Amino acid sequence: MEYYVHIGFEVHIRLATKTKMFCSCSTEEGEPNTHICPVCLGYPGALPVPNKEAFKYAIKMAKALNGKINKTVIFARKNYFYPDLPKGYQITQHEPPLMEDGYLVLAESGKKIRIIRLHVEEDAAKTLYDSETGRQGENAFLMVDYNRSGVPLAEIVSYPDIHDPDEGVEYLKTLQALARYLGVSEANMEKGEMRADVNISVSTAPDKLGTKVEIKNMNSFKAIHDALEYEIQRQIHALETGETIYQETRMWDEASGKTLVMRRKETSDDYRYFPEPDIPPFELEQEVIDIEPEFDDLHKLYKEVNSWNIDEKKVGFIVYSPEIYKALKYLIEKGVPPKFAVSMYLDEIKGQLEKSGLSLEDRHKDWVVYLHKLISDGKIDNSIAKKIIRKAISQNKEPKEIYEAEFSGPSISEEDIRKTIRDILAKNPDIVQKYKDGKKSVFGFLMGQCMKAFGGKVPAATVKKLLGEELERV
Repeated sequence: MEYYVHIGFEVHIRLATKTKMFCSCSTEEGEPNTHICPVCLGYPGALPVPNKEAFKYAIKMAKALNGKINKTVIFARKNYFYPDLPKGYQITQHEPPLMEDGYLVLAESGKKIRIIRLHVEEDAAKTLYDSETGRQGENAFLMVDYNRSGVPLAEIVSYPDIHDPDEGVEYLKTLQALARYLGVSEANMEKGEMRADVNISVSTAPDKLGTKVEIKNMNSFKAIHDALEYEIQRQIHALETGETIYQETRMWDEASGKTLVMRRKETSDDYRYFPEPDIPPFELEQEVIDIEPEFDDLHKLYKEVNSWNIDEKKVGFIVYSPEIYKALKYLIEKGVPPKFAVSMYLDEIKGQLEKSGLSLEDRHKDWVVYLHKLISDGKIDNSIAKKIIRKAISQNKEPKEIYEAEFSGPSISEEDIRKTIRDILAKNPDIVQKYKDGKKSVFGFLMGQCMKAFGGKVPAATVKKLLGEELERV
């Protein structure tokens, strides 16, 4: 029998405002329980005031998701009781949401995933478990850091238009990259800035949904992929053996590689939504409504990067990394060929910086422009450019300093280059004879001897050309 998988996501993205959703406390993490006040701690009588900047960020995201914007904002109380929810309820948008009926075009495949809604709400606090508190055994207990309580979130809910784990990860990577390109959030999953709840069902008909199971609070692409693979097989096995699949919330246990039951799934009625009495309905200001995201969809960008004719494995990485893409785009506009830009900026500079525990900076783009000019002028070749990069990073200097100190020197005339090559050939008659007898592999040895003699002062392309000509004359 054929089975059909239907996957939808509820994704929370932390909006990059400086202050919280309903108070003026900082959104910086800091020491636990230092960025708190009566509002975000839920003290009786403390009145929430909506953050205008949060709506500006959310509108950018909503418009990039091609949805219908609702100007009227109505906040509601969503009631549930967790230790990290100080008020015993969460202030959120219920009906209507900020945006509805949108879609997201996946970066690589170009598939359109329908979006049900985007709404704004406040985050809960952060629960710290044994591994984070350092307490073990009898001394182990939960602790709560309320710094995160009240931080603004955009929740994005998709239709179950996704049909396999790979597509699910592509959806999340596209959404994460979109938030970063728009500047609304870093959406770093490891830091909790983007969290995903997965809704999955398996059925025996393509147009029919099975019983929906939710996997809660996923915080890495690998965990989401593995959890989906397991849950698909679990539900297929249940259907084949006649077991009942319950509508429930499960968690991913990485140690066992299984999803485990947390609780039977709540419905909307269980949350007892009712209008937030401390925030009357209001209309968004026109300046907020008129905000337009300056960004094309990621699929167009993917096709652009793919046209650079670079390693296919790097295309996705570049597209999903806004700072990398913008830097490479800058270099290409400066006349640097895409392959050279990727090789020097991404592979060499970024790679060497990571080995040294350093990060990319704006000045590193100009390194590539400078080195490309040296190569274009015939002063160095790619191998020397890489040596300059490594020395510049290890010595904390600029490439120009390294070049002028170690690789510029007086220019060597073509005749002097040929003379040195002829001397090397004269010292290696046996190798030259092997070359003339058809053993072309010895060319590499002779090339190495020549490059060693020039000490990196002559580009390899020049040496290769003149060495070949001198061999033909012998």
